[in-house]
Amino acid sequence: MKKSLLSLALLLLLGPGLQGCAAVVVGGAAGGAMVANDKRTLGTYINDQEVELKAARRISQDFPQAGMNVSVTSFNGWVLLTGQVPSDAIKQQVQTDIARMSEVRQIFNELQVAGKQSLASEANDAAITAAVKTRLVNTRDVNFDHVKVVTQSNVVYLMGLVSHQEGQSAIDVAATTSGVAKVVPAFEYTDQ
Repeated sequence: MKKSLLSLALLLLLGPGLQGCAAVVVGGAAGGAMVANDKRTLGTYINDQEVELKAARRISQDFPQAGMNVSVTSFNGWVLLTGQVPSDAIKQQVQTDIARMSEVRQIFNELQVAGKQSLASEANDAAITAAVKTRLVNTRDVNFDHVKVVTQSNVVYLMGLVSHQEGQSAIDVAATTSGVAKVVPAFEYTDQ
């Protein structure tokens, strides 16, 4: 009973970071397996989830402008900012605001100065992300659990703790996926 409650608590805590993965559907055991397969410690994994939640909260409070759409993705303290903002000044303000968070080690500011993305474009990006993840599952050269995939305006961003060989394999998979216009790696390499 205690073990299932602990699994449920972990799933509820970590669930938002799984970003629609099958582990949420399968249950606590699969969620635990994903965390166990991750190269980050459990504490770092939880910190990354907290960074994403805190950053989203900060952005919505500090920048309530209409037409702004910012996504925050954190992996091992490295933060990727994607989406659309109305001006270069706001783009820089968002980065400065997030950089003040003690858990943030590095920021990749990929925000676009543009109008908010259409629902059709968002759906296309979600389909590209799913296709890249599916192809990563089916490759032997990289463990798909070690790579986080984010797509914005047909550009695929890859994050994770990987060797140079794993990173290149993930880049190759993403670059040859239908609909991908560009691949931007934001990897932290384990074999410097």
